[in-house]
Amino acid sequence: MTRLSGSGLYRRSALETVGYATDRNLHGGEELELAGRLHARGWTLARLDCVAVDHYCRTGSPYRLLFERIRSRNALGPGELMRSAFGQRQFAFIAAQDRNARLCGLVGLWWCSIAAVAALASGAAAALGTAALLLLPFASMAWRWRSLRGALYSVTVWNAQALCFLPGFFWPRISPARWIESRVVKAPPPAAAETRRHAGIVAAVP
Repeated sequence: MTRLSGSGLYRRSALETVGYATDRNLHGGEELELAGRLHARGWTLARLDCVAVDHYCRTGSPYRLLFERIRSRNALGPGELMRSAFGQRQFAFIAAQDRNARLCGLVGLWWCSIAAVAALASGAAAALGTAALLLLPFASMAWRWRSLRGALYSVTVWNAQALCFLPGFFWPRISPARWIESRVVKAPPPAAAETRRHAGIVAAVP
């Protein structure tokens, strides 16, 4: 297994060897980032053959949901993920497994190809070449999904993610291992805490 997406059960001893569970700087890709650190230290992941979570996708306009992903910085996740691994032991693993980062790279090459044809060619060749490159991903996705609307949305998502990659990569980071400031709003009564502790111990006994 490369990652435990959506939900996972981890050994505490494994998490202690990598320092922390989740990188607080990330707005996406947390499971892959943790898996990369675990793999780099010799741990392996396995999927348990049981249902753990029922996940329901959000409904509504897909473009509104895409805007929410950008507004909430979730779209910056691929760039943040690659930045977190840059120069670390897990970089090669994450770079090989992160499909979103590879897609951002391909979109960047697509932009560069269009710019190169427009700059180096001239006349009709430049116009035809630029048009062909512009339409290529739309035509490919329309053929795959058998839908022009689906093709338009797919390419829009690609470009949005690619535009957000560099801001995510260069966004200032804080140490993910640093203590998270917290404040106890209301402490439970000592007797109640003791009761819960004993109840937990009893429940753990087979």
